[in-house]
Amino acid sequence: VVGGGCVVRDGGGGSLHHPFLHPHSREPLPPPSSDSKALLQAAGYSGQDPLGGGPCFTGSGPIQLWQFLLELLTDKTCQGFISWTGDGWEFKLTDPDEVARRWGVRKNKPKMNYEKLSRGLRYYYDKNIIHKTAGKRYVYRFVCDLQGMLGCSPEQLHDIVELKPEKKDDD
Repeated sequence: VVGGGCVVRDGGGGSLHHPFLHPHSREPLPPPSSDSKALLQAAGYSGQDPLGGGPCFTGSGPIQLWQFLLELLTDKTCQGFISWTGDGWEFKLTDPDEVARRWGVRKNKPKMNYEKLSRGLRYYYDKNIIHKTAGKRYVYRFVCDLQGMLGCSPEQLHDIVELKPEKKDDD
């Protein structure tokens, strides 16, 4: 599904190659569509550092946690355990154990859990990539220039993944 320059996976057979998937992942990649290359270019993601300081993900080397989270957040089939809150680039781990399990599968670390994953998230605080939303459990916000990387606003991305606004809670 494409709109506003964003690339999103739908989890089905028509999934698009996502710019944040690592080409050497242990999990199978979705089959690339015929316009995959054009979509990646349209997404504006050219491997730039999220802080705008240079290359960060060039297709070689391991996928980083923030990229993995963004991958899940742009996959409609993952909304049961991680989703956008509807407030800009803020997102919530609605099932942190499932997110951690999947991160462990991706990194071939079967003992991964939320406690370990959250340590990885804290690493991004000082780097101004992700911040914790104060007073909300399992809620974080991308503070880097995602709009520049993805080529769309948070609202456009929310529309593309068909985000269904939920009632606000402070859980």
